[in-house]
Amino acid sequence: MASIMPPIPRAFFLYGEPCLVFFGGFLNPVLNPSAITSLLPPHLAGRGTSDPYPTPMEHLLGLQTATMMFMTVLLNLTIMLYAKNPKVVHGFVLSSALTDIPHWGSLIYVLGWEGLSQWRTWDSSLWAQFLVPAFTMCFKLGYLTGAFGADRLESEDKKQGKKSN
Repeated sequence: MASIMPPIPRAFFLYGEPCLVFFGGFLNPVLNPSAITSLLPPHLAGRGTSDPYPTPMEHLLGLQTATMMFMTVLLNLTIMLYAKNPKVVHGFVLSSALTDIPHWGSLIYVLGWEGLSQWRTWDSSLWAQFLVPAFTMCFKLGYLTGAFGADRLESEDKKQGKKSN
């Protein structure tokens, strides 16, 4: 179904976003279970220890996050490759864009005023938690508003040819 999209959104939704989610959201927590909580100061992350090894809770959070992100990658690819209805594709893109809002909300809630006020000390991983979803949300909303061009519709001749075969 991604074939209805203009070339730039098609490349993004078939390759770019699945790679971002797979490597950042799936593979990163699997390879480093403390990747999620290491972004936060130890007292905000719930770590009562300075032990560098992941706690059982960090393992659990990392693996649960990885599972959800893997499902997101598969869902994205399945919809982009096999959905026949443009409304399904647009609905998925809109849903995907809206999920960025609770992503930021949860980060802001966990960081609190203390963590947010220390934005000058954030490392690149924490900045990525805010900025990558901002980029992808803008891209998704840009696609939905037609900023990259209109969706391409199959011509009646192609539809007729497929039906007769």
